[in-house]
Amino acid sequence: YQEWEQVKTDYAPLPGSVIELLPGTACNFIARHYPRKPVVKLKQKPDRYKVKLEGSVELVFDRRGNLIEIDG
Repeated sequence: YQEWEQVKTDYAPLPGSVIELLPGTACNFIARHYPRKPVVKLKQKPDRYKVKLEGSVELVFDRRGNLIEIDG
């Protein structure tokens, strides 16, 4: 469990260096399935990551980076 809880932006996509805080499996899923949807918010919970993409799509990954939910 890393030392961050939430990273968000109101005006621009999050930089790649921030997105790389996610497990590689999650990064690969986002790049493959949502290549044109920038990440605008990351939230870390003890058992999962929540990723909000531009356009109100929210993805939830487990701690290993496996997708467990898509909302939007």
